[in-house]
Amino acid sequence: PEIPNFKPHGHAVVWETLDTSLQAAIALLERCGIPAWGTTSRAEAFRHLQNRDNLTVGEQSWLLMAESHAHAIGEEQKGWLNEKTKQGELHIVLLSSRAKHQPTPLPIQAVLRKPLMDPKALEEALTTNRNGTESTVSDHEDSPDDLSTVSDLRVLLADDEPVNRLVLGKLLKRLGCSVDFAETGEDALQKAQEKDYDMIFMDCRMP
Repeated sequence: PEIPNFKPHGHAVVWETLDTSLQAAIALLERCGIPAWGTTSRAEAFRHLQNRDNLTVGEQSWLLMAESHAHAIGEEQKGWLNEKTKQGELHIVLLSSRAKHQPTPLPIQAVLRKPLMDPKALEEALTTNRNGTESTVSDHEDSPDDLSTVSDLRVLLADDEPVNRLVLGKLLKRLGCSVDFAETGEDALQKAQEKDYDMIFMDCRMP
């Protein structure tokens, strides 16, 4: 996907549960020109957010947090987040792996489906609905309930972006697929000739 032409003034903190999801989110934010810092630790996330040296007057701050974290924070941290969002100093974007998320006790600006890979969906989540209403932004189709039909498939994943290979590879392996990787179109063609794959995932702009 093309990188949108928007230059928000601010920085983002990503608080995720898995290193792979964290890396994907930070990579997309930085591709869009947004300085990003991330962690899987609650203590580190709030330490960074509450450090005023990390904030600049007039800049926006976003907290992109995993849905499970939103339901697990304590009352004191919940109160601090509510205060900062009410003052307009912080905007919270929920990261969910489900088509429908559970209501949270936090003022959510938008909801993004994981893994984060679409710059336009990210732009919409960061720049719209700052009036207290929640927006769900997703370029993902709803996942089928029965995934048994994709298990044991032999898959070739061709993509020149390391983060894309990492995230998609993890997802495919979790579904039970056997995954091989190719970094170039030439490499993909060679592997496809050497092995009989059930499915090939290929970036539409391969070098």
